[in-house]
Amino acid sequence: MKFSVEDNVNLSMSNTLRLPARAEYYCEAYSTEHVAEALTFVERQGLPLLVLGDASNVVLPPVLKGLTLRVRMEGIEQHGDVIKVGAGVNWHNLVMLLCEDEWSGLENLSGIPGSVGAAPIQNIGAYGVQIEDCIVSVSVFDRKDGCACVISREDCRFGYRDSIFKGEYRDRMVVTNVSLHLSKQFTPVTSYRDLQAANVQTPLEMARLVKSIRSRKLPDPANAPNVGSFFKNPILDESAYVDFRSAHPTAPDGVRTDEGVKIHAAWLIERCGLKSMRVGDAMVSEQHALVIVNTGAATQSDVDELATRVREAVSDRFNLSLTIEPTVLPL
Repeated sequence: MKFSVEDNVNLSMSNTLRLPARAEYYCEAYSTEHVAEALTFVERQGLPLLVLGDASNVVLPPVLKGLTLRVRMEGIEQHGDVIKVGAGVNWHNLVMLLCEDEWSGLENLSGIPGSVGAAPIQNIGAYGVQIEDCIVSVSVFDRKDGCACVISREDCRFGYRDSIFKGEYRDRMVVTNVSLHLSKQFTPVTSYRDLQAANVQTPLEMARLVKSIRSRKLPDPANAPNVGSFFKNPILDESAYVDFRSAHPTAPDGVRTDEGVKIHAAWLIERCGLKSMRVGDAMVSEQHALVIVNTGAATQSDVDELATRVREAVSDRFNLSLTIEPTVLPL
């Protein structure tokens, strides 16, 4: 496919929050050569570059200045027990395809919207599994050096919904492929409460179960536009967690991780009585308090103001800070 750049492209239906957004310039990359051509274009024109996948974890402004590059790399290759996947492949479709072939490791991550390329950037996770558990390496195009390279799992600096791609390498690396280490031996991860009674025998059964749970608990972006969980669960050290439970004995048990004890942000928001709170057409979902939905014609300003009010209410009542999970692009 030939590389081309369009101008004044409407992206309102190309982001899962369905915010009104228009790209000054827009292109799609189906290869690393296309990425290189996009970089040449912005350098010659003196423009900024924004890289998007499926725009399922981003809050867009009305105008995206410069060139918006949508990553479309496809392809799935097997090398022993390592699966190399193009960054533009749909994440959920990949999970289901691999589970149908009895590959294990990703089944608890079914139902998460977005593309494969976004998975390591966000270090997506659900139901006791994070993508870092399976990452071997991430192939990227280095905008600074103008070349393709491979970043090992260790060098990705993964954390809770975090990675080097959101820090030091933000605006530098364009993810092109992700290599995953999977197994044909299925060992179900059922540490989360919703899965503890699960009687599943295959990765596919687990993937279907997780998808059904997510569908029941979380609003579908197709029907209620959203970007999934809008706030991260606060993480406390053990001492702070003991104090929190002493002050709030009815709070659900925290989840212990290597980084500390995760507090359920949804419970905090619910206890503040914020479900259905709205600013303009942006609303805290009635179905799940962690989700902000677009009920009609919400703008980025509506979403920002609503998120600010939620964070202030939680801080005032619990003295805890909520961190926004999706990327909020500046106006």
